[in-house]
Amino acid sequence: MLVPLIDRSRVTAIMVVALGLILAIVLPLAYVFCGAVAGFVTLRKGLSQGVVAAGGGLFVLGVIVASMGFPPGDGLLLPGCFLAASVMVAWSLEQTRSLSVAVWAATAVTVVGLLAFWLSIESPEAFWRGVFDELIQAANQSDRSDLAQQLETMSARLQWRGVTGQVFAIYFLMLITGLFWARSWQARLVNPSGFQQEFRLLKLGRPLALMSAMAFMGAAAAGLDMALSVAAVLLYVWLIPAFSLIHWLVARYELGRGWIWAAYVLCAMTLIGNNTLFLLFPLAGMLNEYVDFRRPPNGGRGGENPPQDE
Repeated sequence: MLVPLIDRSRVTAIMVVALGLILAIVLPLAYVFCGAVAGFVTLRKGLSQGVVAAGGGLFVLGVIVASMGFPPGDGLLLPGCFLAASVMVAWSLEQTRSLSVAVWAATAVTVVGLLAFWLSIESPEAFWRGVFDELIQAANQSDRSDLAQQLETMSARLQWRGVTGQVFAIYFLMLITGLFWARSWQARLVNPSGFQQEFRLLKLGRPLALMSAMAFMGAAAAGLDMALSVAAVLLYVWLIPAFSLIHWLVARYELGRGWIWAAYVLCAMTLIGNNTLFLLFPLAGMLNEYVDFRRPPNGGRGGENPPQDE
């Protein structure tokens, strides 16, 4: 119901983005929805209209922030960066019609943002400690001692060297989730099964797999925090083709959607538990670039005659 309205009216698209940005103040994951709306407009109507939808939503948010007595710039930097990245990545898909190129673009945007963060912050570790200290102070001032205690416990357990990489890896997942959401909306209007087939056959290519492997080995050998942060982002990048393969296998052998949910739950549990089994997922995504698990036993081309949607 919402998608046709966004597609039909520029004003509706702007207002939906603005509402999403307001919701993101209390629920940051709402940024994914905002990015999806801006990306959808870009896919359907081009770069200029995507910029209008994102910029219009930011303008409405700025007016609301200013009306509350706060400097507008304080609340626009983070959503502005995310929406700009969402539009750029969607534009790469609109121009190339290639989901793999769009994933490369999202990877490039995330890595560039990570490097810019490292170059602009004297000590990322001290920066994140300061963020947590401010959150703990705000919780104490609002008489939320239970929340403050939870934040203090989390702060004591965090491995601060890896926080930057994890934050930008999550940023990448939010960016790519918004892109896939936008692409699924677009496909729903013209070809309902199109996106599922595209995703099931997604491969990022051997050059990126080789570069990622070299980055992992270099980061492990050098032990530099910046290199380790880039490696963390690349690990999350290879989750995408890994789950693409899982979706294809489940559809190919008609195993049922429960297997897909089980894979997602297992991935999340191993990630949260800091279990080395998590590495099997990105490793499968990289290995598939060389082995091609989709290749039929008779030696035909991998991914040929993809299974139809249920």
